Amino acid sequence: MTALGDLTWPEAERLAADGAVLAVSVGSVVQHSPHLPLATDTDIAAALAGRLAAARRDVIVAPPTGYGSSDEHAGFAGTISLGPGRGR
Repeated sequence: MTALGDLTWPEAERLAADGAVLAVSVGSVVQHSPHLPLATDTDIAAALAGRLAAARRDVIVAPPTGYGSSDEHAGFAGTISLGPGRGR
């Protein structure tokens, strides 16, 4: 797997010129019941991007992003939300 963060800028420039595709994992940090980690959505998105990169040589994987609009989870400790509400 080619990870964007491991490349130098000349390597990234060359891969982009060759038509590489950037896979960006977008998840969230919210509750998923008491038994699952807060980063479950982000972990799943990152795993899918990794599987895509394993299947296609032209895919570069960006670092995962664990921020979203999740105000409906604001009552749970550890929630990160960039929405209009207050989050935690």
